[in-house]
Amino acid sequence: MKQLILAYERVSSDEQGKKGFSISEQQNDIETYAMKRGDIIDRHYVDKGYSGTTMNRKNVKKMLKQVADGNVKKIYIKFANRLSRDDTMVRSLRKVFYKYKVEIVSINEDWAAEDDNADKKLSCDLVSRVDRAEPERAKIRTRAGLMMSAKLGNWCVPTVRLGFKKIPNPNSTVKDSQTIAPIDEWRPTVDKIVKMILDHQYPAQKIADILSGANEQNRVWSAKDVLMIATKPEYSGEFEQSYFKSVNHHEGFYSPETRQEMIKIIHGRRRVKKYVYLFKGIVFCQECGGLLTCIPTVKKRKGKNNVMTKTPVYYYFCKECNKRINESKLLEGVLFSYEKRLLMNPDVSEDRKRLIKKIIKIEDSIENLEEEYFDDLIDEIYYKKQRTNLLRKRKQSEKALKEMQCEVNDWKNLSRVEQRKIVKRCLKKVMIDFKKETPSKIATVELKE
Repeated sequence: MKQLILAYERVSSDEQGKKGFSISEQQNDIETYAMKRGDIIDRHYVDKGYSGTTMNRKNVKKMLKQVADGNVKKIYIKFANRLSRDDTMVRSLRKVFYKYKVEIVSINEDWAAEDDNADKKLSCDLVSRVDRAEPERAKIRTRAGLMMSAKLGNWCVPTVRLGFKKIPNPNSTVKDSQTIAPIDEWRPTVDKIVKMILDHQYPAQKIADILSGANEQNRVWSAKDVLMIATKPEYSGEFEQSYFKSVNHHEGFYSPETRQEMIKIIHGRRRVKKYVYLFKGIVFCQECGGLLTCIPTVKKRKGKNNVMTKTPVYYYFCKECNKRINESKLLEGVLFSYEKRLLMNPDVSEDRKRLIKKIIKIEDSIENLEEEYFDDLIDEIYYKKQRTNLLRKRKQSEKALKEMQCEVNDWKNLSRVEQRKIVKRCLKKVMIDFKKETPSKIATVELKE
């Protein structure tokens, strides 16, 4: 079997590529160096975008698998840290390559084999430890550079928010440095958003609908866009990142105080709980046959100390007849004659007994299955498959039993969601006769089969 000569190249980021570590440069240097030694590279293994602090790399695993197959003679690398930056992992790789008699050729001569002298291995281990700390040092240097650039008023983020543009920074001595400034055409739009939040306290979605309807900036607006303009620090002239925060960094649309006030309004707004209509979609007018729509209204009443209180009232409204009925009155009419049929179905008790017997039978089957498995009468695969099926059936039966128990409870003790489920499951249609006044005659109910 032919002994292969391989090459391995790795780059973790685009910045390394700019510093002379690009894949193409590594491959060219390795090819040239191998030719001088009289070798021809049979295959290149490349990992792009992977850190050297981990071995969870796709192509290095493939290369090590080929090494374990015993048909690799040499591996060329440009630097030892291309294989790994972890000194512990370097020592493990050294033993692997020694076991399978693979020679590692480093152009930088910073790799020590297992059978090299102690001084060379020690020096290479020290280099590996320095390489291991290099990514963290690079992060610190990058953060320090960004912080210094931001202090000079430079925009250190690649993207620009809506309504801003990049311009040359007059306060910086660095060549080609840029900052951001508001686009004049966007000022009226931002002023509208600020006014609708501060003066009218409109929600973000309503503002987005208004802006889209007016075709502001020739775009379709979303609530996310409105919240971004109202809360992001760039719009108040601030620069805020994890490593640095600066006020009056650049020209903004409004002041930082205005931004804080808008944030307070947005986060302090109470969320309105959506009301659950019990008979939505099934209530019809007996006179015209039209579907009744759900409408809420507010009733003002005098409370203690003559203080006016607002109470929400929910109606079902017929547009054709221009008449409405209160939901509480409708519910009273429906339950007056049909409460027993709705909640106390005579078949429930029999069905409940049947489900209880079914659950007991499933539990006995699980117990018998476990005894057969522990007595080695069935294999593990069959045991796991049957046990999963039985547990699933038991869960379904217990859920059905719980729902049935819920139905026979007192109606007033149920939540709105549970009441809605029962109505949806039992009622097909409710016909309302607005000419009748008594609850027993105002509603005619058609039950589902």
